[in-house]
Amino acid sequence: MRRAACCTTQSELRCLSPWLGQFMVNLARLSSRVGQALLRWSATLVIALMALFIIGMLRAPSLPERVPEFRAHGLNGETFDVSDAKGAPLILNFWATWCAPCRFEIPALSRFAERHPEVRVWGLSSEALPTLERAIDELSIDYPVMQVSSEVLKRFGVSTFPTTLFITATGEISSVHVGALWDPHLEAAFLGIR
Repeated sequence: MRRAACCTTQSELRCLSPWLGQFMVNLARLSSRVGQALLRWSATLVIALMALFIIGMLRAPSLPERVPEFRAHGLNGETFDVSDAKGAPLILNFWATWCAPCRFEIPALSRFAERHPEVRVWGLSSEALPTLERAIDELSIDYPVMQVSSEVLKRFGVSTFPTTLFITATGEISSVHVGALWDPHLEAAFLGIR
């Protein structure tokens, strides 16, 4: 008895047709399932990000309406006074070089500083200047990083890193966030200090 030699003669196209048809049906089913899974995953991710943002807002320290006066020391020996920043919106990011969430958010802060030159972004840490210098090089930080005393951390109620304050051009504290920030968080907070 002779068996049909499928896909070896001129009837290849007809022979492939049922297989190709079934393949397309299976592919459509798979892509539908993948699409649904991606949609569920995306919704879960958005909800998780919103929850992290809300938790960060709830964990924020209680602060006065206006930014307290303080001094910070730049890496080149210059002294910065927070009153020097009045007249422009200001973001104060309290961070530490050993803090993983701090290191994670630095690229987002750098991108924000580049997109919004009208907003001053200051990275504030109580660590030693040589440690901060190494971190600036290692992490490619594009905004001013300054050293502050532990007294400044207490004055701002900073007990967790990172803690970020969003301050209006008139010196009013618009919002505070504890935890890592991403680009969308920064842009949303920026709307409150414009």
